[in-house]
Amino acid sequence: MVSTSYRESTEVMPLFLLALISKGGLRTLYDLQQQAALQPGGVQPVLRQLENEGFLTRSEEGKRRRRVMSVTEEGERLLAEQWPACMVFHSDVESVLRAATVALLMEQPHYARGYLLDSAVDYERKSKNLPAAGQNSSRTILDVYISLRTGWETTRLESAAQTLRGIADTLGTSKAVQ
Repeated sequence: MVSTSYRESTEVMPLFLLALISKGGLRTLYDLQQQAALQPGGVQPVLRQLENEGFLTRSEEGKRRRRVMSVTEEGERLLAEQWPACMVFHSDVESVLRAATVALLMEQPHYARGYLLDSAVDYERKSKNLPAAGQNSSRTILDVYISLRTGWETTRLESAAQTLRGIADTLGTSKAVQ
């Protein structure tokens, strides 16, 4: 049985971890930390949930207390059926990058590239919908703060859009993902 929480969720991390383990060959927490720059404290609760729901198994402790992980048949089925569900707008660039990586691991580089370009457009649209910094005529300290915060958010979104476009362009020319 596929968990409702994954079917209805756009959360990237569970599918990202399943893809890294199944398709990326990262089999231990150490691998996830060293090769994917994931912090154990951030992924252990998700790994535990995946294990409890039958999507992942972990061996008994081996060398250096490392446990080898494998994706179960049910986990493979979940990944194959549900990976496109994480390809939606995410307010944080890290989730966008993880979702694009899931597409790459599922051998869908054109899907990943299109998703990155769509995300860049979404970030640009959000930045243009913010009120212009300094539009407030009253100048209380709070108004100044709001103006600074809006300016920062606009710059952040525009920078994220530019970065995502650059990554998408790189994917379009990279032989490693074609």
